[in-house]
Amino acid sequence: MAVIVNVSTDQKIILLTEHVIGRQNDNAHTHLAEANVSRVHALIVWNGLQWQIKDSSTNGTYINGRLLKKGQCAVLQK
Repeated sequence: MAVIVNVSTDQKIILLTEHVIGRQNDNAHTHLAEANVSRVHALIVWNGLQWQIKDSSTNGTYINGRLLKKGQCAVLQK
């Protein structure tokens, strides 16, 4: 099990092994209502060894200040 924390709200989110983050309620496990969030913004996946995030948005996803563009992946660290 893994948990991510929204640093803006201090909300803790328990991750599923394939976890969708986005603006659209019926497609996302975690719903973010901000205007710059795509309907299906990003996918976080446990691959058996590590957690990875893949950007699915039109706006990009920032991980520790680094921009991931659509289709790019990054390994998530503690």
